[in-house]
Amino acid sequence: MTQIKLSAPLVTILCLFWLGLACGSGGGAAPGTASGGKPTSAIIVRAPLGQIIGPEAVQIPATADSALGPMQFAVQPATLASVADGKVSCQGSGDGTVVASLGVESVPIPFSCVLPSKIDAPPTIQLRVGKPVDFAPTALDAGGTVLTGLALAVEVADTSILTYANGQLSPQKVGSTRVTIGAGGASATTDIEVDATELDDSFQITSGSAKAWDLDPGSYRLSIRGTTKHGISVRWDGAACGDRPAAASHQFACTLKRKARLYLDNNSGADSVPVERGQLTVLRVPG
Repeated sequence: MTQIKLSAPLVTILCLFWLGLACGSGGGAAPGTASGGKPTSAIIVRAPLGQIIGPEAVQIPATADSALGPMQFAVQPATLASVADGKVSCQGSGDGTVVASLGVESVPIPFSCVLPSKIDAPPTIQLRVGKPVDFAPTALDAGGTVLTGLALAVEVADTSILTYANGQLSPQKVGSTRVTIGAGGASATTDIEVDATELDDSFQITSGSAKAWDLDPGSYRLSIRGTTKHGISVRWDGAACGDRPAAASHQFACTLKRKARLYLDNNSGADSVPVERGQLTVLRVPG
């Protein structure tokens, strides 16, 4: 059998022809691939776009080699948001995708829009010192759907009267203040009045007798509840708050310029109502 001896250059040519790659060790990666043999991307997404709250424009976290040309952006669905100068601006609420494109390559970047159009909060609240209450305003979109999981900013105008923390309003002293709630461009306000219990006293008054309480200067709201139809009458010493005839209950406000005395009288006959029982509640309120 005749043997054919091949020269080294010819062997190299045959290797390249049959295998399509360089023979021997130490060969580098082909252009457009990483060292592991995987294709590299011309578009780099630095961070998730995530949740966008409100209509303010947010930078799209994608970069590319400017030598390859400018990136193009598109939003799916197109009605959810707009894109300009590499920033996305929400026009509605929902989930979507920004598609970053460069040449034939494209990279999807998911995101969500939360666009509140209204904050639902009570217009007024009356609170009492020492009694914290839960405060849970909600954000709504244009269709009236509650936007869950949305953090609302709550700001109290006068924190010496009222504080807010961990979803609770905590009254500190008698006074009036305003709470402002906001999220994503929408806002609402709640006016707060804080009062304090000055007196909460049960009484028992025999027929023809009276019981008295002294009150310091200030503004008050009084509630008097008797246990019979005859009831009790109200009179003052040192205050122009007006006397009141006998009734089963009384509710009224009074501002004292100086210290005064409140009297509750049982004017019924001994045979009809020998003892009048009830409850007196006096609240100190903003003056």
